[in-house]
Amino acid sequence: MLLRRMFYRWQVVAAIVLPLWLVVGTAIFGGSAGGALSLLLVAPLLGVAMLAVAGLIFARKSVRTTKAVSWSDVGVLAVWQASVIVTGLQLPGAAWYGALVLVAGLGAFWLAVWELVTETRRRVSGAMEAFAQAAAPRQASRPSPSVASNGPVIVVEEHRP
Repeated sequence: MLLRRMFYRWQVVAAIVLPLWLVVGTAIFGGSAGGALSLLLVAPLLGVAMLAVAGLIFARKSVRTTKAVSWSDVGVLAVWQASVIVTGLQLPGAAWYGALVLVAGLGAFWLAVWELVTETRRRVSGAMEAFAQAAAPRQASRPSPSVASNGPVIVVEEHRP
């Protein structure tokens, strides 16, 4: 639960820190001038994408009440954020890590959408079932009269002229 809560709190900070890391890491570890310029354009988009995914995750009631993301969120966010960190290190094959950033970001987005839709559908169907039960006509709880339970029944017949 501690790790899930840490990721819950880290999401907004990561949306600011990790795009900055891409630009700073490229400058420190010797990226090309064209690559640094393109990162100045891509880094804000990465920040917006991370904030969008965080917003989708925060939109789930279960996340807000527990203040912890799900384990699947932890997995996909860890891959996404680790790929951003490694891309900023400008290791050999940085283009592959950049592609991993894109794929992991798309995966994080669609996972967040799927979990939000699934949880919302479950909550809405539960509410609809509760409304249906509340709106259903209630049966009278009186037992029907019978000779055995209430004793003899007297029938009075009227004759009118």
